Amino acid sequence: MNIKFEHRDNYLLFNRQHLKSYLIALGILFGIIGLYYLSCFLLLIFFGPTIFSEFFNPFSPIPLMGMPPFFRSFQIGFPFSIFQEGFVIWPFWSTFALPSLLECLIFMIILIGFMLILKILQKKRLISSNILVLIIIGIVLIIASNMIKGWNIGVERTLLAYSWKDATQISNVLEFIRNYEHAQPDLNIHARSHPPGSLLVVYIFYLLLKTPGMAAIGMCVISSLFSAFFLNRILRRYFDIELSNYMTFLYLLVPAVQVYYLANIYSIVATLILGVFYFYFHPKQNMGMIGSIICLFSCFFITFMSVFVLACLFIFELLDGRNKQIFKKEIILNKIGIRDLLIHFRKIIVLFFSLVISYGLVYLILGYNYLNSFHIAILSENPEGFIIIYKPIKYGFTRLKDIMDILMFFGPVLLVLLVKGFKSLRKKYASEKSFSLLFTLPIAGIFALLILFATGAYDHGETARAAIFIYPFLLIPVAFYLQEINISEKEKYKLLFVVFFQAILMQLIGNFIW
Repeated sequence: MNIKFEHRDNYLLFNRQHLKSYLIALGILFGIIGLYYLSCFLLLIFFGPTIFSEFFNPFSPIPLMGMPPFFRSFQIGFPFSIFQEGFVIWPFWSTFALPSLLECLIFMIILIGFMLILKILQKKRLISSNILVLIIIGIVLIIASNMIKGWNIGVERTLLAYSWKDATQISNVLEFIRNYEHAQPDLNIHARSHPPGSLLVVYIFYLLLKTPGMAAIGMCVISSLFSAFFLNRILRRYFDIELSNYMTFLYLLVPAVQVYYLANIYSIVATLILGVFYFYFHPKQNMGMIGSIICLFSCFFITFMSVFVLACLFIFELLDGRNKQIFKKEIILNKIGIRDLLIHFRKIIVLFFSLVISYGLVYLILGYNYLNSFHIAILSENPEGFIIIYKPIKYGFTRLKDIMDILMFFGPVLLVLLVKGFKSLRKKYASEKSFSLLFTLPIAGIFALLILFATGAYDHGETARAAIFIYPFLLIPVAFYLQEINISEKEKYKLLFVVFFQAILMQLIGNFIW
């Protein structure tokens, strides 16, 4: 169902007015970051090193590659050294590294190569005709941008640091699931906060590709391919083919995707979540429900944060029901009204009970208790209890970090377009209800994620990696805005360049190992 738009005249995304907006957005982002670090140092001064360290430590020492010896030994007089072994740069979550000449050369080769790719795409008009070519180019660029730091740091070490050792020790899958709760507290710090599917995914890639480097690339190829397919098909239901292809390609260039779709289990999670929404809104209801159930079950088997999907769908159905005026008091308080409510929420009700029944069967057959495993994961993350009670300062700081991580890896340009897109969508939604899904789905996704943040989830940041599934929701208003203003081909390619340039610049100055 393509929605008809009233196009304006060709619009410039990089005129003086827009450039001013981008610079203001960048200034606000870095201003918040500056206030964050200033607050950290003030707390350190007032509370002292011992007391402050109980609340929060803004720096995490990690080996620093490429920094001159003078800086490596530089002390600032606090109980930790910023440059002694290197430090994590928040909100980029990488170890800062002065790039070597070789890294700068690779950076320039990738940048020039990307400019040539854009020229070819524009000349051949491939964006409007061949989505597969765009996906392949996107995958190659993800791998290439990570190769700026070389094979070891850019590709292989991330998966080794994550869960490779634990995954390669699996000998019997059924026994592994059956004994998972017993083994869970002793697993790698990343693995023990997840259900067994997290390690099983890595185990499957280990069986297929043997080495962590090739497994990382395999994970990237599979997740990018299916994520792009699901996103493209979702967008095509509401936008024309050319814009849908363009936005799919843009998604693969977003800094969060470029950095975190390689060797990241959450790229698989993002793919499955996109799969849930692709099938949930599928025109063939039977096929849609089966696909949604399979994707949702798989997603829950990999991460406990899959509760985001149910929260998002529930909020969406609430907003959609409000739009259809089924929550009026005089309608609800009768048998027909209750029946209408059940019909309206039937999809999410089926999904929820299918999930409960599925994991009930897993417990009966294999003895794996999903809820107990979730409890173990919570204790491993917060052994003292709810973080807002025991560490309120850390709770406040990490909520800020969670939000800022998402925004910084989205970039100031797309952030401005997101805001403008929401404003345009709100106006359209007020007058034309055919825009309901485009307006309510991103809102539902953002609110569901904020609810997770409020519960204390992601207690250390890195949400651009762990909550990477939010970016397709953020791109929907951007797509609407680009369709509405009818930007020229030249402006579209400028946007692709700016977004990708931020991604590879981040890759150049940081070692993204978690």
